[in-house]
Amino acid sequence: MKKVAKELTHLGREYLASLDDPLRDQRPRLMMWAEVYEPLAFHGPHSHTGVPVVGIFAARCEAGSQDISFEDPRGINPPFGKKERFSLSEGEVLLFPSWASHFLEPNLGNSTNVFISFALEKGRGPQDFDWEDDATGSFVETRVNKIKRGGQKKTSDEQQRTEL
Repeated sequence: MKKVAKELTHLGREYLASLDDPLRDQRPRLMMWAEVYEPLAFHGPHSHTGVPVVGIFAARCEAGSQDISFEDPRGINPPFGKKERFSLSEGEVLLFPSWASHFLEPNLGNSTNVFISFALEKGRGPQDFDWEDDATGSFVETRVNKIKRGGQKKTSDEQQRTEL
């Protein structure tokens, strides 16, 4: 289990480094717990507070038997309210912000699934962790859309992209 703990800590620190989070330079404390799901078992919606990153490791998981779903934090009213589902395969690790509401769908397989959930903590135990301190809160998706005026000819690069 020490090898698993070391790898999960390493992955968590890489995740934080990709977000430019100052915790990446500290020695965060890893807290792990096992979750066992027999056929049809599930875990309802929840989130984790007071930590910068959480994750789940599929220690034993029948392929395609149980998904993890994330709820839209903006609420259920349109155009929001969608959920994203991820199918975990044995040996995979999924990291995500602690504030993300998530749940495990019912285990539709014929065998018991075992997941190791974990959190990287600053110091000892959950802390007062405001959204201003969360590096995932500063993530902004940027898109550049170019609109051509009618009658303008497409460049060869644009024609090539359209034909693919």
